[in-house]
Amino acid sequence: MIADSIDFFSEKILAVFQNDDPEIFGLAAWAMGQVGFNQAQPFLKLLKERIEPVRIYIEGDFQEKPLGQWAEEAIKKISESV
Repeated sequence: MIADSIDFFSEKILAVFQNDDPEIFGLAAWAMGQVGFNQAQPFLKLLKERIEPVRIYIEGDFQEKPLGQWAEEAIKKISESV
C-alpha cells in the first residue's frame, strides 16, 4: 500500500530536484535515502560532486556535511534497500 502511494506521487516527489537550493537538495537526498526511493538515484548522482555545506537536524542534533556526501550516503542506502 505504501509503495503504491509512493509510485502515485513519484513525479511530485522528484519535482524537488527542479530547484537549485543546496539545503533543499541535501534534505531531499537524506529523505530519499531514508525511505529507499530508488527513482531518485539519477538525480542524486548529479549531486555527488557538489561541495556546498548542508546542515540537517537529525535525532536531536544538527549534522553538517557537503551536499555531495549527503547524496552519496543516500545512494548507498537506496542500493542496500533494493
